[in-house]
Amino acid sequence: MEALEIGVSFKHSFVVLKYRHVSSGLVRKRSMPVRNLTKSSDCYAEAGQLKKRHDKYLRDIPTVRIEKMIKLLQDTMKGKSLVEALAAAKMDFSINFDEDMNKLTDQELQRRKELMDVTFQKKQVKAGDPDFIYDKQVDFSDAAKLESGWDSQEAKEEEEDFWS
Repeated sequence: MEALEIGVSFKHSFVVLKYRHVSSGLVRKRSMPVRNLTKSSDCYAEAGQLKKRHDKYLRDIPTVRIEKMIKLLQDTMKGKSLVEALAAAKMDFSINFDEDMNKLTDQELQRRKELMDVTFQKKQVKAGDPDFIYDKQVDFSDAAKLESGWDSQEAKEEEEDFWS
């Protein structure tokens, strides 16, 4: 199966998946109920449980994408409008590159890695894409060189003093 789109149904608290059968080419829609969701539930754990229950359909969907859909359901349960819930999800599911990821827990770090994978997959250019260029070569010699502390003369002298 090839996943095409993922979304939510607010009326019945479903995660909805639109997919295509690879063998037949038929496009289908599957509604998966989100059970036991409360205003204080851990959305990442709920996404993991939903993914386990519907492994056949959600195997190739990153857990953070499912978590985002569940978070939208949870925010609307809390009384937020759809616009507010979407804005909150955009903030929660974006990467802050100034954040010190060494201080995160294992679960938070795994979540950030999954978010980075999703972003990478969105921007990835594959063979067959209109922007794909085979054997692309770029000359970086004209690019502005950035100064960094490790390649300065002082750093080299400190390194020589360290090894002497």
